[in-house]
Amino acid sequence: MGSAYDLLRFANSQPIVWPSLALFAGTSLTVLLFPSVRAQPLRIVGEGTQESIMPLINTAAVIGFGGVVTHTEGFQQFAQQMLASDLPPLLSLFTAISAISAITGSASGGLQIFMATMADGYLAMGIPATELHRLATMAAGGFDSLPHCGAVVAMLTITGLSYRQAYRDVFVVTVAIPVLATLACMALAAST
Repeated sequence: MGSAYDLLRFANSQPIVWPSLALFAGTSLTVLLFPSVRAQPLRIVGEGTQESIMPLINTAAVIGFGGVVTHTEGFQQFAQQMLASDLPPLLSLFTAISAISAITGSASGGLQIFMATMADGYLAMGIPATELHRLATMAAGGFDSLPHCGAVVAMLTITGLSYRQAYRDVFVVTVAIPVLATLACMALAAST
């Protein structure tokens, strides 16, 4: 019992263990359930692995770029200006997280950077923690999918479409609608 508990405690302390187990379980279930995959499992799993490499590299590069940006003098000045701006706190929060997500091209990367570097400043302004979390999460999902976003690049690569063919629709669904929804939620939060 002790060794199983130690193993479980170790697994919980490592952020990569559970997603890796879920990926392995999903792959195994796919091999078991689908005869076309079961006929050549190694070839199909190998092709899937190869096809996932470029999207992973693109995403890692963009998030890595965002991580480097946070250590620059310019980012520190940006963070200080946003926290000291005359904008209402919610609008300042929206602007800050949107800019960070746009720079990194990643909602999760932008949100992680924002929470690590600026969230305490907005909490100090009096924004309740639950409100800050929800609004920052929503705002991160607006300008994250600009043309340089790793997910957009991967999607267009996989579908074989050009920016001219597909980006207008992508923009409406992943930028315009989330931004409008976030601004509406911010207006509701400010009125209560």
